[in-house]
Amino acid sequence: MAAIAVTGHRPEKLVLPEREIMNRTQHALHNLGANLVYQGMAAGYDLLAARAAWELGIPFVACLPWRGWNGRKDWRARHVWALKNAFEIVEFDTSMKYPGPYIFQVRNEYMIDKSDQLLAFWDGTPGGTHNAIGYAESKNVFVSYIETT
Repeated sequence: MAAIAVTGHRPEKLVLPEREIMNRTQHALHNLGANLVYQGMAAGYDLLAARAAWELGIPFVACLPWRGWNGRKDWRARHVWALKNAFEIVEFDTSMKYPGPYIFQVRNEYMIDKSDQLLAFWDGTPGGTHNAIGYAESKNVFVSYIETT
């Protein structure tokens, strides 16, 4: 059994239907032997992965970048759902206001450091997902990829 951190794209970069993304995530979590999932609470893949884990009965940790983070308005209900259903909530800053872009890297490093593997829903483009993968590789954490198309 393994703790798995997840990373992936925001909604505007998700081209597959949500159910297909969740099915692929569930298949990967099962194959990786996941017994705990760390996810970063961002709209898009993070919140879909939380739901996918929950549907499999795998507990997930809601890694909240800062206390006041409430996500995107159009994903707010999913954000609230994740906070209510999380096995644990970890906050990386007690501020109610955005502390700066560094906080996302702090969150990603924590999730990866706590995990046995990183599961990435990544299309190869630069950004936060790419940064998380780079950090995992620098720490010799195995990265599994989910096909994004």
